[in-house]
Amino acid sequence: MAGDLVDRFRLLVAACCDQSLSPAARAVLAQILDHYNSKTGQCTPSLDRLARTSGLARRSVVRAVKELRVKGWIDREHAIREDGRAFASNHFRPAFERGDLGTERSLPRDEAVPTPGDETVPRVGTKRCAEVGTKRSPEPSKKNQGKGTKSESIDDAAFDRFWMVYPRKVAKAAARPVFDRILSKAQATADELVAGAERYAAATAGKDPEHIAHAKTWLNGERWTDEPARHRNPDNGSAARLHQSDIKPNSATAYLMERRARRMSHG
Repeated sequence: MAGDLVDRFRLLVAACCDQSLSPAARAVLAQILDHYNSKTGQCTPSLDRLARTSGLARRSVVRAVKELRVKGWIDREHAIREDGRAFASNHFRPAFERGDLGTERSLPRDEAVPTPGDETVPRVGTKRCAEVGTKRSPEPSKKNQGKGTKSESIDDAAFDRFWMVYPRKVAKAAARPVFDRILSKAQATADELVAGAERYAAATAGKDPEHIAHAKTWLNGERWTDEPARHRNPDNGSAARLHQSDIKPNSATAYLMERRARRMSHG
């Protein structure tokens, strides 16, 4: 009987090979075929139901049904009410003949089951799919084959070493993408970031954590390039600065002080 599982499968595959069909039209056609009753030949889903089952808006379903009709994938009939004033329901008739490429089946219709090696079923991206007027699907790019994502290519141990020495351990999840980006763009090596974090930890030792930057802020600011702070020696120059009382008077000062003392002693 026309419209069995094999016919519906064939028609859906052929429609998927039609590059002129929009994704919404393919989704609506799949739902129409899902509602098709091969025993009675009835297919009467409402537009609202097609919208719910396909996840599309009702207006998108209306446009998709119109597109399928114009391109010959379905036919739509209306059942009119007895009063003749409105449509009672929609009756869709899928164009199953478009899914049959004229090949002979090795098994009876009831026993024919499509398998990965079944040549009676057109496969997307093959020459048989091109026979229904579609283009061969592009092959996957070889440039990205065998390569993982950037985050996968970076050793997790590198960030763990950085995080172990960084002085303020908050917002770790926010710091990790920035750390990976710096390594992937070769802005710095993992050892340089770890060394910079160690210098920053030494410079901020004993400080209030609120005055220590988050790791994300530190990385975005390229703080690993900061030069180490030079600590001033508290004894530097102290030997040259003597207290006033320790300064010995020179000969002129001694002479004046002695003369003044004599005047005072003689009254």
